[in-house]
Amino acid sequence: MQDFLHACDARLFSIPLSLRGWVPTAVNCTTGHLSVSYARIPGSAVKTRDFVEAVKRRYDVPVAFNYRDTAVTTFTLPVPYRPNGDDPMQDMGAQMLKMISLFQGVNVNVSFGDIPPKVLEKSEEAAALPVQDWRAYSFEYDSEIPPKMIFSRADLTGVRLLQVIVSINNDDGHLSYHVKGEIYGKA
Repeated sequence: MQDFLHACDARLFSIPLSLRGWVPTAVNCTTGHLSVSYARIPGSAVKTRDFVEAVKRRYDVPVAFNYRDTAVTTFTLPVPYRPNGDDPMQDMGAQMLKMISLFQGVNVNVSFGDIPPKVLEKSEEAAALPVQDWRAYSFEYDSEIPPKMIFSRADLTGVRLLQVIVSINNDDGHLSYHVKGEIYGKA
């Protein structure tokens, strides 16, 4: 998970605070990609074409338009990072206790959801498939605390982040985070 957070942060901090008069409003980091939404400053004379040309010069990627709100555009950048391998399985009860306590320790409300085991169909030619002996839960939270601070000293065995969305308030420079992940453990 730390590799994911470091890769997202490195890409996030390479995003300019203004690009041809447009400012970033949200950054969505997922496995392998970072999507950045920029907004045109109200009253600005800078055209969308100017912004698109600046993005192409700087990143050489296409820009997606919001046809309902023409003052908003998005582009996606690659986020190179090496995926982690399989972690050793720990008891699911201990995993949940660890995560609940982690979030309580920083006063972050988190919600968990059960991820049902995948039902694999047995074919006539295949041998009986083993029953899944582990459980998974999703988790999701909103916070003003950067995820790297929340997870910096935690035992992250069996924990994966799937998405970090950073919302940027350009009026006061305030950042807020919406984070989604999963936790795995022995059933």
